[in-house]
Order: sequence, then C-alpha cells, then structure tokens
Amino acid sequence: MNTNIMTIAEFSKKVKSGEVATNRMYICSPLHAAHKARETVNMLTARDKCNALNGCFGKYGVKVWAAHAYLPMFLDDNIEEERELAIEFGLKLLNMSDAIYVFGEYLSNGMKGEITRAVELNMPIIVEENLDTMVREFVNGIETTSPTEGGEDNA
Repeated sequence: MNTNIMTIAEFSKKVKSGEVATNRMYICSPLHAAHKARETVNMLTARDKCNALNGCFGKYGVKVWAAHAYLPMFLDDNIEEERELAIEFGLKLLNMSDAIYVFGEYLSNGMKGEITRAVELNMPIIVEENLDTMVREFVNGIETTSPTEGGEDNA
C-alpha cells in the first residue's frame, strides 16, 4: 500500500491547480482531554479549522467537516454510550470523505484510529508541517504490519 501523504501547503497547490479533486475533507484532531475546559478548546479549535479551510477551499468545491467540532455540545464524551455514538458518527463522515486533514500537537488514540481507517480507504492524508514526520512514521507502521493482499484475514 502506498498512502499519499502531503502537507497542507502541497495540498493547497494541487487543489488550486486542479491536480487534486477533493469534495469532502475530514478533520482529524484531538478532542478528549482531562479537563472539560481543554476539551471545549479542542472542539472550538476543530471548528475554527473547519471554518478556515472551508474559506480557503470552498470555492474549489471542497467541503471540510468534523463531527467533534459540534457534537461535544450535545453529547458527553465521558458517558460511554454518547461517546460511542459520536465516534460512530465521526467514522461515517470519514467514510464519506475523499481526504483526511490531520492537525494538532500530538496524535491521540482516536486520531490514530481515524488515520488507520483513512489508510484502509486509501485516502490522501493532509498534514500540518508539525505532524508530518509523526504521521508518516505512524502510517509506515500500519502499512508494514498490515496483512498482504490475498493473504489470510487475521480478524
């Protein structure tokens, strides 16, 4: 598997030149935090990123979305049933997307799950420069431990 990973600057050039056709981009960033105030900051940061990227790429037909930009207002991440519902909704958005955009200061477990799903879908992964190396190393680990095509299913 050869996952297409590029920085946001590279992606921007490709979208503007018409080299890449992306209709929907999923935002992948940290949400869960030890304190509710930090979780709210993470939610608002995802919302701001959606708004900024929709402003940059909307005229090229790209819709940018993130379940965790709004769902935490209605669902409590500390209540297992509500957390599972939010994760399910987020994964449905990811499955409908053409690309995933990764940003933040680190890769949370939830982000790693979303990136893994994006790799399974052979989806382009767009990263902010500060996470480029970390995401590439994580994806390389996924690709080297995945069963080969035509091999036995380890499920």
